[in-house]
Amino acid sequence: EIQLLKVMMIDEPAILDQAIARIPAEVKEKYTVLKSAPYFLEILDKRVNKGTGVKSLADALGIKPEEIMAIGDQENDIAMIEFAGVGVAMD
Repeated sequence: EIQLLKVMMIDEPAILDQAIARIPAEVKEKYTVLKSAPYFLEILDKRVNKGTGVKSLADALGIKPEEIMAIGDQENDIAMIEFAGVGVAMD
């Protein structure tokens, strides 16, 4: 079995929306499927995201979540914003 950490597609938004609709349910159960920008589609291992990355770094540096501020403007920033003590979502 092949284990993927991340697959990224770049195309027109309508084409990416069609691709998302065709992704089998078993893939969506195992991987996070999101658009990180109108032209970017990402398929990620559910254990790998910006939130887990920030948590790993915070743990290594001894920083508590409440001491972290995260700012993001795309769907792939949600886990990081939720992890941080102060999370800011921008449009």
